[in-house]
Amino acid sequence: MPHHFPGFINATTLPIGIALGAVLLCWVARAPVRWLLVRGISWLALRLRRDHALVPEEVRARVAQVVAVPMNYLAVFIGLEVAQNAIANQPLAELLLKVNFTLITVTVGMVLGKFINQLLLNSNRRFNLLGITVEPQLLPFVHTFVWAFIIFVVLVNNLRKWGIDPTALIAGTGLAGLAISLAAKDTADNLLGYFIIVMERPFLIGDAITASSVSGTVEHIGWRSTRLRQPDQVLVTVPNKNLTSANIANSKRLTKHLLETHLRLAYDTTPEAITELLAALRDMLAARPLVEAESVGVRLAHLDADALDIAITCNILDPDVRIFMEEQERIALALLGALHAAGFRIAAPGQLMFVQTVAAPSANGHLLSEEPVR
Repeated sequence: MPHHFPGFINATTLPIGIALGAVLLCWVARAPVRWLLVRGISWLALRLRRDHALVPEEVRARVAQVVAVPMNYLAVFIGLEVAQNAIANQPLAELLLKVNFTLITVTVGMVLGKFINQLLLNSNRRFNLLGITVEPQLLPFVHTFVWAFIIFVVLVNNLRKWGIDPTALIAGTGLAGLAISLAAKDTADNLLGYFIIVMERPFLIGDAITASSVSGTVEHIGWRSTRLRQPDQVLVTVPNKNLTSANIANSKRLTKHLLETHLRLAYDTTPEAITELLAALRDMLAARPLVEAESVGVRLAHLDADALDIAITCNILDPDVRIFMEEQERIALALLGALHAAGFRIAAPGQLMFVQTVAAPSANGHLLSEEPVR
């Protein structure tokens, strides 16, 4: 006996109703399927890691957070796939096919983006998997670039699927990027300089550096510029592009400081006394705890016109400038004390004076006598 349907149900509306019912059924079924999937993945993760520090509830919460959105898209995708097969209307079936393609690409893009995001946030996992390290300051840029690339690929493929030529969009994007880069060349150069500074790390915040004619302590490294606090407490802002092209001396990276000084003795000092003095000064410097014994050098360097020049060099084993200056002062006082205790006389700087005599004129213009001018 043939079945009779109400008047509004016909060969067109029946497949549409079946399709909508399939979508609704898949949407309702996503919750239990997601529950089973979360439990299965969590159990597998706990079995593989065998890490007692992992809490099952935390693992399930993280897995649920990752699969929540993809499961929603997957439910709609399956429902639309069933609807597409149930609908005999060719234009409507093609429309559902395009919608399905969009859902698939968006789902894959979101899953890939979330995976890369988790990989970027976990430095240990990133290094173990890829063997690379990314500076924390660059993570926002890498994150933005990855998502922009994924969105661009998904958008281009969907435009092609929907019959829209993406060539004009790609060309327009390229021209817009070129125009922006030309208009903001200095900004782009400074941003590139920021990347170079962060990756190569020629200095860090708190380092005392000298770059070209600027010296100071680094207080801030920004996208456009770096701020230095000079010894006179003046805050100087230097564009990053200038720092990347300058020769940078970073005193904070020193492991030790070189101390150089000279002693000038009078010429009445005997060679025997100088030999004993050199040996005594070497022993005194080598015994100091902050002085590198192997670097001590005390030598009679020059026989100047007015003094015997003794050159003294050694390394101070501390990178701190203040400690170096304090030790330099203590060594200078110790050298003076050793000279005075041994009875040596420090030579005073010699001066040459040229005296010219001129004649003193008389009242009638004749020269009477000559007097020295001092």
